[in-house]
Amino acid sequence: MKILKEIDTYLEDRDYENEASKVRKSHHPSEVSACNRAIYYRWMKAPITNPRNAESIWRMEMGKAVELLAVGYLKEMGYEVTEQEEVTIEASPLIHPVHGYIDITIQAMDGLQRAEVKTTWGQGTKAIQYNGPQKEHVEQAMCYMIDKGVTEYNMIYIARDTLWRSEFVIKKTQRELDHFKAHMINKFAHIESCVDQKILPPRDFSAIVADGEVKATIQRNGVKYKSDWNCLYCVRRDLCYKEERESFGLYLPERK
Repeated sequence: MKILKEIDTYLEDRDYENEASKVRKSHHPSEVSACNRAIYYRWMKAPITNPRNAESIWRMEMGKAVELLAVGYLKEMGYEVTEQEEVTIEASPLIHPVHGYIDITIQAMDGLQRAEVKTTWGQGTKAIQYNGPQKEHVEQAMCYMIDKGVTEYNMIYIARDTLWRSEFVIKKTQRELDHFKAHMINKFAHIESCVDQKILPPRDFSAIVADGEVKATIQRNGVKYKSDWNCLYCVRRDLCYKEERESFGLYLPERK
């Protein structure tokens, strides 16, 4: 028996079953920056055409492990820590609430402190080091800030490969949070409408399609094109690009 292969197969089967059997009852804070079409597919329980491989699942599990390490260290230091604090935002005209969980809530001397723990690797670590938190992570945090009535939030990044660590304090005015909440409600209300009417929304990201396949990069006439990572990691990318793949034509995204 190959032990690692046995684990990998188990992880892939478990992840596929979990993804395929999900029944949506709420919107997720992490989806505010996500592709509308990808979210629509999740609500419609569309077939999974590109299940995650073991490597991707290991990466996600490493993120959970790092979060548990941080919680454990804080508890060792004597802090009162709440894990996975629930967040629920209900707002008209949404039929379904926005629901999620805050990674860490700490009872500190100056009051409650809340934080998300994210892991990075490779070039993504350098990008965050130079440019700050990723947009989708900031918007996820803003959902939690709205629910808890706070204007500051901590974002912790730990690199899985180099163990580079950094922390950012996200600060938003109440006006910024109100504006963001309106944007979030409009986005999710649009998704609900699409699901109700079975209208496939357009993609928010784009990928290269060549020779019947979605490709990461390609060069044509001295110009290099690159697919959005959102498409490359989508578990339904072949479904999304079915028409383009079956035509065996060349489809190039706009250069950014």
